Parts: sequence; structure tokens; C-alpha cells
Amino acid sequence: MLSSFVGYLGRRGIARVTVEAAIGWATAPAHASPTWWARRLAVVRGFAAYLKTVQDDTEVRRRVCCRAEQPRLRRVCFPQRRSPP
Repeated sequence: MLSSFVGYLGRRGIARVTVEAAIGWATAPAHASPTWWARRLAVVRGFAAYLKTVQDDTEVRRRVCCRAEQPRLRRVCFPQRRSPP
């Protein structure tokens, strides 16, 4: 997935990781779910956080964008077992 992001930057001639580029790549498949976008953005955030240590002009986005909405688990209630008579 990270190689896809690096390719995205290269095809657009972007020399550094920016918030705009990260969000643009993460949300590029418009038909995808917000959960998928959040996963893609998480990959970029991790890479950007690392890159920030060696390339000071790298931008790192806070986690408020593209939150993944996890489906709630359905509660299952089983009937209580009866003791044998």
C-alpha cells in the first residue's frame, strides 16, 4: 500500500509528503468505504511520522480525518440452560 502512495506522489511530481497529497491518495477510490480510506490514511500517517524525523518539511495529519466507523457487534443472548429434573 505504501508503494502505491509513493507512486501517486511520483506521478504528480510531488517531492514531499503533504496533508493534501495524503488525503488525495487515501480518498482516491471514491467508491470505497470510509473504513478503507482510514486504513489508507493510517499507512500514510505512519510513513509521514517516520519521514518527519529525517525530512523536516513533511506534514503529518492528526487522526480526526476519515475516521473508520466500525460496525457495532450485535449482542447475542442465549437462553439459560435448565437443570435436569
